[in-house]
Amino acid sequence: DRAGALLGAVARALAAVGPLPTLHRGFAIVAKPDGSRWGRPLASVADATLGETVLAHLADGSLLATVESVRTNPEQENDSA
Repeated sequence: DRAGALLGAVARALAAVGPLPTLHRGFAIVAKPDGSRWGRPLASVADATLGETVLAHLADGSLLATVESVRTNPEQENDSA
């Protein structure tokens, strides 16, 4: 019983920090295709270039998209100054 309870607690902890609950709330994970299932996640607009193909992972699948424009967040620019 203790092992089952511990396993359940660990599973809940992993689910809380995993990406899937976030995707189900309407967010996406954007990544550069690299041959793996998920690709290399982009953390900044500086990681993308115009015309580049990216993956957008959503709760029910993925989209293959082309970067048409890159806009920086003015608030982020002020934070780093």
